[in-house]
Amino acid sequence: MQDRQVRATGAKKENNKKTLLFFLVSVLAALGVTYIILKHLPFIIAGFLLLLIAALIFTSALTAIWLLIRLVLLPYYALRKVKPREEESKGIYTIEEVKPVKSESERAEDAPRRTYCPQCGFEVPQDAEFCPNCGVKLR
Repeated sequence: MQDRQVRATGAKKENNKKTLLFFLVSVLAALGVTYIILKHLPFIIAGFLLLLIAALIFTSALTAIWLLIRLVLLPYYALRKVKPREEESKGIYTIEEVKPVKSESERAEDAPRRTYCPQCGFEVPQDAEFCPNCGVKLR
């Protein structure tokens, strides 16, 4: 029985030694990393500031390109795109001048005069002397 307890105690001591070793190694590694970080802290800060400046420059460049496209190039190409259509249609399509709307009496004067036969009511041409339907003399 004591033999088992000795073995168990020995295993615990060995396990404790491994745990202590890993703990010491991790503490030393953390101290080493901390030392390296503190030693190179000015360079880390300078690198971060340079990264921040580069990001600001990149953002301002993208903003300038966007403004160039939005305010200069899009209106330019919009005008340029419409212009050839106007030139192509010069001889084909013309824009009529805006005329005022005619009143009813003016529209009645512009309407073609129609002549009807007094006998049968058939519409006859204006220069006809006789009705083509019933033969009555019109004039």
